[in-house]
This record gives sequence, C-alpha cells and structure tokens, in this order.
Amino acid sequence: MKRLMHLARRMIILVLSLVLMLNAYAQDSGGNDLIKDTVTDLSIVVAAGVTGALLGLSTLPFVEEPQDHLNNILIGGSIGIILGVGFVAYTQAMKGRSTFQTVYEPSVKFDTLERYSWHRVNHLQAAKYLSPGDRDISALNYLFTF
Repeated sequence: MKRLMHLARRMIILVLSLVLMLNAYAQDSGGNDLIKDTVTDLSIVVAAGVTGALLGLSTLPFVEEPQDHLNNILIGGSIGIILGVGFVAYTQAMKGRSTFQTVYEPSVKFDTLERYSWHRVNHLQAAKYLSPGDRDISALNYLFTF
C-alpha cells in the first residue's frame, strides 16, 4: 500500500509539473509553428499516457491484492502512449490533405483531343533531342537488344 501511495504521489507531481510547464507557452504570441506543433503533439501523447495510467490505477480497488496488480498502471500507460502516438500520426498525416484538395482541381476543358495536341506539341519540341528512330509519337516505341 505504501508503494502504491508513493507511486500515486510521483504521478501527481509529474502531471502537475507537465501542466505548469505547458502553460508557459500561453504567453508566446506567434512564434515558430513547428515548436508549437511539437509541444502540442508531445502533450497529447503525454496526456494519453497519463490517462491510460490513471485508468490502470483505477482497476486496483477491484482486486483483492492491489500490490500484485501494479502492472495494470504500466499497461494502461503503455496503451495510452500507443494510442496517443497513433492519434498524433493520424492528425499529422491529415494536415496535408486539405492542401492537396485545394491545389488539385481537375480541368474539365482538357479533353482527349486537347491532351493529344498538347502531347504532340511537346513531343515535337523534344524531337530535336531524340534520335531519328524515336521521333514518331507511336504509343509503343520500344527497342530491345540482347
């Protein structure tokens, strides 16, 4: 029981120090977005880990010998960290999605005939750099030598 109280006391100190440390960034106006994103991502992972550890800690009153089940705290914290890292990875992966959606706008006017003429013009411009046998615009223009 003493060990459990000592562990709970350390966890409370850790959570309070993290909360007080992260409030120092509230005064920062502007700043570097990379640092802000990193601190946000790190705080999400830490909060998920602490939440998992607290959930693991909450299982101890329901067992007969709590000191035999202290691994529940570590398992809960580990699962919380894994879920936090997964959430951060997902949000980072989805950040660029809106950029790609705004940049990529398929053109309705670029039909087959216009595409063919565009390729034909570009091929004719590049033909001066090609060998004489490669200057036609056939779809299959392969040369195999063994």
